[in-house]
Amino acid sequence: MRTRLPLLGSLILLAGTVACNQAPTAPPVAADTHDADIQAIKDTEAGWAKAAAAKDAEKFTSYYTDDGSLLLQDTPPLNGKEAIVKATKEMMGDSNFALTFQGS
Repeated sequence: MRTRLPLLGSLILLAGTVACNQAPTAPPVAADTHDADIQAIKDTEAGWAKAAAAKDAEKFTSYYTDDGSLLLQDTPPLNGKEAIVKATKEMMGDSNFALTFQGS
């Protein structure tokens, strides 16, 4: 029995030492998508601006989520696509309506 305890203790220490000496695994490196992300944003903005220039309220509103909100000056928030489409159609029906986007 006396010879088994030191042997058991040695095995436990050896197992702990082996476990501590294993190299940690590095997390996977994500691909750099910065340039593609920037281009996707610019393409989305260009499509949205094109819909505004064409006075296409349906296409313009398609860039909003179903639970999106539109904030206009001196009016309460418009919540949801249906309310946004209605207001956008009214605005775009005005012959003086113009909306442009300028990105950098």
